[in-house]
Amino acid sequence: MAPLPFNMALMEFLASHRTPFLTSFFLAATFIGESGVYTLIILAIYVAWNKQLAIRLAVLVLATSSLNGLLKLIIRNPRPFIREGTWRSKWAISPKKAAALATEYSTPSGHAMAASAFYSYLYALIGNRYFRIFAVVAILLIGISRPYLGVHYLEDVLLGWAIGLLAALLFIRY
Repeated sequence: MAPLPFNMALMEFLASHRTPFLTSFFLAATFIGESGVYTLIILAIYVAWNKQLAIRLAVLVLATSSLNGLLKLIIRNPRPFIREGTWRSKWAISPKKAAALATEYSTPSGHAMAASAFYSYLYALIGNRYFRIFAVVAILLIGISRPYLGVHYLEDVLLGWAIGLLAALLFIRY
């Protein structure tokens, strides 16, 4: 499949307007969207609160991650700055992480998709107002961190959010 015509002008703008504080902030936000963090949260829920909820969350994360990998293989859109060969200087992540991500496709964003599925599912099941605010903020920050760090187009994030929300809704319904 040919590369999708995503918004490179926005990616260039973000890359040229980074600050050390915002970069650190968004690296922390993207870390919250890593699979290890979901595993720890699921483990804590399993041990301290609700085993059935933890199992459902684990299945949701596994299904979402599998679907994300499949969609990336079908769509095959390269990450930002790959075609230009400038990804090593334009991505605000560690060189080791950059080398691994450079071999993967971009669309849809796995971080945005997993965050949307995981936190939307919890949002629907947990009535606590403060947790719901946290869930929405986590979804937004994890997604926004990806274009800011240069590893995803905004369109990847929007698609990831939509698919993740759909997955959460399906899990809630069935």
